[in-house]
Amino acid sequence: MKPRVPLAFLILSIALAAVSVLADEESSPREYTKVTKDGKYLFIMLAPKRWQEFGELHEKYPASGLYRSDGSLKPL
Repeated sequence: MKPRVPLAFLILSIALAAVSVLADEESSPREYTKVTKDGKYLFIMLAPKRWQEFGELHEKYPASGLYRSDGSLKPL
């Protein structure tokens, strides 16, 4: 007599396998800005230049880093 595998166990196994595969993928770098609590400074994070899809922050700021929030384009 063959043991029967419950359908719920089979579905759960497939779902867990799919989740573990997705967890292995590296996320793409992203650009972002963050303002300090006092509003005096702006942190800029740029995606690496080797990355093909960098955004508008690369056009404005020369490098990742901390900038004054007065419109300065020179990192501190």
